[in-house]
Amino acid sequence: MKKCLLVLAMLCGVLFAEDVLLLDVLAICGPKVAVWCEKGFEKNNSFENGVLRLEVVKNDAEKKTEANCQAMFIPGKRVYEAGKTYRVDFTFKSSKAFQSKFSVMMNPSPWTRLCQDKTLKLQADQEVSVSLEFKPETEVTEYVRVPNFCIGNAPAGTVVEISKIQLFEVK
Repeated sequence: MKKCLLVLAMLCGVLFAEDVLLLDVLAICGPKVAVWCEKGFEKNNSFENGVLRLEVVKNDAEKKTEANCQAMFIPGKRVYEAGKTYRVDFTFKSSKAFQSKFSVMMNPSPWTRLCQDKTLKLQADQEVSVSLEFKPETEVTEYVRVPNFCIGNAPAGTVVEISKIQLFEVK
């Protein structure tokens, strides 16, 4: 009887296990978020009340690509264990429609992706919730962009808001 109860308790624990919140990324990175832009792309950014606002002042980069402007959330060195699944959730809103790319990637060159890029065609003034899952094949101890936002296709005058960035271990 005890063995049956123990097995049942373990099974319930597996079936009803909740994902574990590891990190509120904006609480750590918020005002210190790194934003890199190609020559010809100008932006203003601010952080207030848990929301990063990026305003595209000018988008005259010679070659138009999503990667011409990137917001990188790098919450310090962390260990991401091999074989474990992680998920980063966030919300994204844009004042104008454009296509954006999101990813989780290593910060040091060659910027290895830890998950497949997610590309979204954003609609004006519609907040979207985005989730990116990744499962490292080997232990990762380098700085990781959790996540990386590519907004290089945003037209001048666009205001982008990024909020509610949370990193979870998936159970």
